[in-house]
Amino acid sequence: MVMQNKDNILKTIDPLIRIGIDKGIQQINFLFHSPVSINASELILSSQQNLKSYFVDFIDEKYCAVFLDFKGSLFGIAKLIFKKGDAYKLVDIFTGDTIGKIESDALYDGAFAEIGNIIINAILGTISNSMELYFIYGVPTFQCGNIDAIVPENFFPNSGDYLLVKTTMLIENYKINCNFILLLDTASLQILFDKATYYLTK
Repeated sequence: MVMQNKDNILKTIDPLIRIGIDKGIQQINFLFHSPVSINASELILSSQQNLKSYFVDFIDEKYCAVFLDFKGSLFGIAKLIFKKGDAYKLVDIFTGDTIGKIESDALYDGAFAEIGNIIINAILGTISNSMELYFIYGVPTFQCGNIDAIVPENFFPNSGDYLLVKTTMLIENYKINCNFILLLDTASLQILFDKATYYLTK
């Protein structure tokens, strides 16, 4: 990968990633009529082997996630992760508790996947539009389990360094934490850096 030092890479990419995160916050605010604040946001260049070290703050309990892979100008994956209880609470808020009255986990899972897909698409769509990229999205997938199941170690088996975007947001009215992660492989990182450099110097 022919790029400059890591600090410069992250400094160049960061503003355009944050535009996408801000759009995701706007979408959450629109869906749930609540202020949203960022508790923590990191852009990290890391090897595959070190991935788990960035999730030590996730305690050993069940999480729900919406997983969306994409290809096109960039190749990567995005996930929106909540504690399981918070994920179902979010669905109750969104649906007015109509699903809770039915007591169907399958309906909860499907509704949560749709909510997560809306938010992820807002983030990725904004990033792609800001740099004239194109994405071909996979099918959004619901996942549930501990953090080892939600964040496995083999996202990109053949990749060297990759970009990890890890953002924790608080939906303030409901005290619900939302974790957004984005992973891009080595080749995509080079493309993103080149695009960001071009658009920020136009």
